[in-house]
Order: sequence, then structure tokens, then C-alpha cells
Amino acid sequence: MGDGGNALGLNRVTLNVMGEDYIVTGNDTVEYIENIGRYLNEKIEEINKATGGGKLSKVQLAILAALQVADEYYKLRQEHEELLQLIKEAK
Repeated sequence: MGDGGNALGLNRVTLNVMGEDYIVTGNDTVEYIENIGRYLNEKIEEINKATGGGKLSKVQLAILAALQVADEYYKLRQEHEELLQLIKEAK
């Protein structure tokens, strides 16, 4: 839920992740920050369901979600580098 901006032009958003509220401040739009929070909660819920629901602690769920997101990021970064190389070679 967006809490608005501050004097520095930063947006301040309260995200609820696994039942805990976290205040996130950044240059991105409130909508973007909220979408990141929803995405993280979706990842956590996917993991929770895949592991039988309620069998893992919050910390374990958070670490597994972080590993999944890091894996996605790393693969996308590799794809990006490969595409940049293809563009460079095509010139």
C-alpha cells in the first residue's frame, strides 16, 4: 500500500510479506514497488504449496524464494548479455 512520497521525491510503500509489514522506499513508482511485493509473495506461496504447505519456516521460504528470484535474474542477465553480443556481431 502506497504511503506517498517524501521531500526527496522517494516513494514510501508498506509491503506485507508473509504477514509482516516492511516499509520500502525508492525512486520507483508505488505501483512498481507494490508489484515487486506481490511477485515475491507469489513466489513464496508457490514454494509453500510445492513443499506441502506449512512444513517450512518463514526463513526457509524466504531463502528459497530468494534463490528462485536470483536464478531468474541470473538467467535473464545471461540472455541479455548474449543478445547484446549478437547485436554487436550483427553490426
